Amino acid sequence: MSQTTRHSSQVYFDIARPDIPIDWAELDAGCGDEIRMVHYKFDRDFLKAKRIGTRLTFAVGPQELKGFRMIERHYFRGKLIKSFDFDFGFGIPNSVNTWENIYEVPSLDARTIQEMMKCPNETISDSFYFVDGNLIMQNKAYFSYI
Repeated sequence: MSQTTRHSSQVYFDIARPDIPIDWAELDAGCGDEIRMVHYKFDRDFLKAKRIGTRLTFAVGPQELKGFRMIERHYFRGKLIKSFDFDFGFGIPNSVNTWENIYEVPSLDARTIQEMMKCPNETISDSFYFVDGNLIMQNKAYFSYI
C-alpha cells in the first residue's frame, strides 16, 4: 500500500512499497502491530490546510473485495477532531488499484493548533478497513507537527 498526501502542490507525505510481486500464499495476515502503526511528522502549515489530496495504492489478493470501505478518525487528547468515511466499492481479484480523493478538512481553532504542536504524538488516528461490512484491519497513526 502506498499513500501520498498533498496540500496545493506541496507533498507532505509520500510512502510506497517497492514494485515487487506479492506472494499471497506467503503473506502473514496476522502480522504484528509494528506493521500497522505509523508516526508522521508534518510541517505546522499542514494543520491550516482547508483541503487535502490523497492517493492510496493498494493490492487486492486472489479474492474479490466487496464493499471495500475505510473509516478514519482523528483524535487530539481523546477528543474526536476529524472523521472521514471512504467507500472504495469493489476490488477486482489480483489487481493493483489507485484511489485519489480531494476532501475538505474541518478547520481547527488557533488554540487547538498550538496545543497540537506542543504535544507531539497526542494527535492520533485510527483507520478501520472493512470488506462486505466486516472489519479486516485497523491501522493507528501518531502525528507530530513542527
